[in-house]
Amino acid sequence: MLKVENVTKKYGDLVVWKEILRKSKEAGKPVLFVTDDTKEDWFMEFRGKTYGPHPQLMTEFKDVTGHVIYIYTLER
Repeated sequence: MLKVENVTKKYGDLVVWKEILRKSKEAGKPVLFVTDDTKEDWFMEFRGKTYGPHPQLMTEFKDVTGHVIYIYTLER
C-alpha cells in the first residue's frame, strides 16, 4: 500500500502541473508560475546552467490551454 506522502513525493510535480493546466483552461488566461524547484523537469539545463522553462512544458501548455505560461524561480 502506498502512503500519501510517497505518492506526493513521486507525483507532486505532475499534480501541480495538471492543476495549472486545468485552472488556465477554465479561466481562459495565461499563468505566471513562480517556484523554488529548479530541477530539470521544470527548467532546461545544459552543462550546469539553467536556460529557462523546459520547452516541452511551454508547448504542452500552449497546446492544452491556448495560452502562454511564464515560469520563474524565486531567485529571479
